[in-house]
Amino acid sequence: MLKKYISIKNPRILEIGFGNGVFMEQCPYPEVYGIDTDASSIARMKSKGFNVKRESFDKMSFPDETFDLIYLSHVLEHTLYPEQAINEIHRVLKKGGILCIVTPDIKRHKFNFYTDHTHKSPFTKDSITNLLALYDCRVLHIRHGLFHQFYWDYFLKRFKPLRKFVYVIKEFIGQILSTEMTVVAKKQ
Repeated sequence: MLKKYISIKNPRILEIGFGNGVFMEQCPYPEVYGIDTDASSIARMKSKGFNVKRESFDKMSFPDETFDLIYLSHVLEHTLYPEQAINEIHRVLKKGGILCIVTPDIKRHKFNFYTDHTHKSPFTKDSITNLLALYDCRVLHIRHGLFHQFYWDYFLKRFKPLRKFVYVIKEFIGQILSTEMTVVAKKQ
């Protein structure tokens, strides 16, 4: 999905909160970095040869305008101060760079959002669009989907005969039932 937004041959990519590392492992580009606060996730991805380090995304050690694409899935809703996080992401994202955020949509999630005690900041399509606009990021795409695309790609690679059927079902059901949204924005 992100390939259509990337115009350079070898972008420098950062995943914030990589967790189990599915995005990093599935990413088709060679220069992928990751930050996380979980020591076991870091150790696991380092053992696989990935360039990862332990730090928080609200104060990163990277120089200004380092990355062409920044990806975070189910991370932003866990901070009390999303403005501070987006400000720091904006700092390390290159001008014209792409930001991809996957987060619950509170309008679809309803009160289930707060059943996870670590959820702090709920978002809607409008609220995430307005937040990103404050930091000069223009939303290119917002889409609801059933589970995240990279997990589906990971699954579908293993079950090739079912690929087309599962994809159609996933898209149809995802647009109707999904409580998460994928937001793709560009730094102006």
